[in-house]
Amino acid sequence: MNYLVTGANGFIGTYCRHNLNVNGVNFIYANCSNLNQTTNFEREYKNISEVLRNTRVDGIIHLASVIPQHFNEAGYKSVFIPNIEMMNNLYEFALERKIKSFTYISTFGSMKSSEKLDIKDYYTLSKITGELFCNMMAETGIAATCLRIPSPYGEYLQQEIFTKKALNNDDILIFGSGEREQNFIYVGDIMNAIKLTIENCVSGIYEIVAKKNTSTLQLAQEIISICSSESNIVITNQPDPQESFKPNYSYQAARKDLGFEQKFELRDGLTRFIQWYKMQ
Repeated sequence: MNYLVTGANGFIGTYCRHNLNVNGVNFIYANCSNLNQTTNFEREYKNISEVLRNTRVDGIIHLASVIPQHFNEAGYKSVFIPNIEMMNNLYEFALERKIKSFTYISTFGSMKSSEKLDIKDYYTLSKITGELFCNMMAETGIAATCLRIPSPYGEYLQQEIFTKKALNNDDILIFGSGEREQNFIYVGDIMNAIKLTIENCVSGIYEIVAKKNTSTLQLAQEIISICSSESNIVITNQPDPQESFKPNYSYQAARKDLGFEQKFELRDGLTRFIQWYKMQ
C-alpha cells in the first residue's frame, strides 16, 4: 500500500520521515518546498492529480499546514484560505482515487472548550473546518480520522527556548506566576497514533493527549533537572494572558477506538528531545 504524507519538511513530518514504519506500507513524503528526497508539489497541492497520475495512493496522512507564529497573526487570506484550499485539493483527490483512509492532524488551537468550539482565530477555524471535510469523506466510505493535538514537542522542533537557556546556564524567565498549565505530548506518541489510524479503519475525532497537564514552572524545573543546568528560574512581572488556563482533555475515545496509550511521560520525552538537541 502507498500512503501520501503531506508536510514532510515540518516538525511532525520530519520526525515521521525518520521513524515511521508500518508493515506493508510505503510512505510517499510530500511537500511544497522543494525538499530533497521527497515528492514536490505546487502550493496547496494544486497539482496533486497531475504529479501522482501514475501512482497508486491508498491513503493520505495530512500533516501540512500554514501555521502563524501567533494566533493573532492568523489572517483570513494568509492562513485560513491556503489551509482550506489545501484541504479541498486533498479532499477532491481522495474522492477521485477512492482512497481507503485519510488521517488528519488537527488542533485545539485557541479553543478553551473544544465542546463549545469557542474558536478565536483563523488558524483554529481552518483546522476545525478541515475536520468537517473529514466528515464529508467519512460519508463516502473513507476512514477519515482526525487527531487533535495539544502542545507537541520532541526531536526536530527547532524553537525551544527553555532548553536553549538551560544548556547555556542562562536564567529562564517565566511570565505570570508560572501556574499556567499545558498538555505536552511527545512527537513519538503522535507518530504511534498515526500508525494506529492506518491499522484501525475508523472515522472520528480523537484527542491525542498526555495523561496529565504540566505547568510552565514544572516544565522549566524538569528541563533544568535533565540538563543538570545551573539556570535560575525568574518569575517576571509580565502577566500571562492565559494564567488561569487549565486544559481538560481526554484520551479515552482514542484508547477505546484506536488502542492509543501514551508511551512517553514528560521526562522521558524531554530526555530524548534534549539528547537530540545537544547534537545539533
